[in-house]
Amino acid sequence: MSQLTHSTSLKPMGFGLSLLYFGIPALAFVLGFWGLMPALINMGWLPYYAYLMGIGLPLVLMFVAALVYLPVEGILLTWTNLKARYRLAPLDRTQWLWIVGVIIVCGIIGTGIMSQVSGLLIQNGLIPILDSLPDFLRPLSADALRAYDEAVGGFTNNWWPFIAMFVVLFFNIIGEELWWRGVVLPRQELAFGRWVWVVHGVMWAFFHVFKWWDIVTLLPITLGLTYLAYRYKNTTPGIVIHYAVNGISLIPLALGALGLLS
Repeated sequence: MSQLTHSTSLKPMGFGLSLLYFGIPALAFVLGFWGLMPALINMGWLPYYAYLMGIGLPLVLMFVAALVYLPVEGILLTWTNLKARYRLAPLDRTQWLWIVGVIIVCGIIGTGIMSQVSGLLIQNGLIPILDSLPDFLRPLSADALRAYDEAVGGFTNNWWPFIAMFVVLFFNIIGEELWWRGVVLPRQELAFGRWVWVVHGVMWAFFHVFKWWDIVTLLPITLGLTYLAYRYKNTTPGIVIHYAVNGISLIPLALGALGLLS
């Protein structure tokens, strides 16, 4: 096992191998979301915690897989090697401006537009929603706040949902970014060249097949984030954007715990 050097050669990851590297995690999430989550609910777990366990376990496995992937490539697992192989670099002013732009254009405007498209497809039966889906996860729910309150066992003075999500977010963001933009993207670049951000972004969106009704909505941010990671050969912008987008879920949990939701 050797130290990582700039001469370390990566093997191209073509379409078939890409499907494997995206498909195995996708299958794990399908099993967690549609297998483990309902099983835990049937055992008496509150739906919110069953959901976090259903997606959290695959996220932890993805995080571990990203770490052990370095020794698989014959690279000594050190912080220096991890930063070099997974392209974890500081951000300059230009990259920060790009990050803000991607969050606004892709994360807010793009996602907002595509969520409306997704909503229309759901309303017209073109995107099916299973009856077994817990109420708090159902898109277009007319009483989402009540369903969410019941799923966490009551918002007011209850900080456990916030704490649980805070922990899951770490594995969500770091696990996914190390795997997708650290392990996979650099190798895909060798196979797909300047169009890699399209291939990778679309595959990442379809990785969320366990929540298929979200795929259309996610496309702007999966493409925008991937483009930025590819443009600067840097995984750090993706970590920041991913935290900004997914971290929004902490806001209603905090407001609820403070008794500010009604």
